Amino acid sequence: MGSYFTAHVASSDPSGLVPIALDGKMLRGALRAKATATHLVSVFAYRARLVLGQLAVAEKSNEIPCVRALLTLLPGSLRWLVTVDAMHTQVVTAKLICATLKSHYLMIVKSNQAKILARITALPWAEVPAAATDDSRGHGRVETRTLQIITAARGIGFPTQNKSSGSLVNA
Repeated sequence: MGSYFTAHVASSDPSGLVPIALDGKMLRGALRAKATATHLVSVFAYRARLVLGQLAVAEKSNEIPCVRALLTLLPGSLRWLVTVDAMHTQVVTAKLICATLKSHYLMIVKSNQAKILARITALPWAEVPAAATDDSRGHGRVETRTLQIITAARGIGFPTQNKSSGSLVNA
């Protein structure tokens, strides 16, 4: 990444953490005869509104190696808040973010990480106050989303930046 982009991204977030999202997309209209559609993974600094990098997913592969490769290209001089979807909720990816980049992550835990999901579900969420609530209307329904945050001991079995604990969010 060029020094201009690094400086621009760093200046866009006064918190010291640069929020980025990594996600994959299939390109529309990119299907070639007797081939699969082009599948790309991008790293996007959304406050700076910049795509910092993009890799094509190899045929007969998935996004996971691309996400890890993109993470290794990020400058270690900045601290990142990395958001990824449930596919990337992997111990190796979390260690890369915490240990190598000295950064933080926000990962979605679903049934692809059944043991961690069970540990998180077993936490005392009923005792945790709501940090935020949002009501939305659309598609013929009203939804209420509640955000809860709890500090969990290392016992959940997932790497964190802080060696003794990490924050878990229930949304």
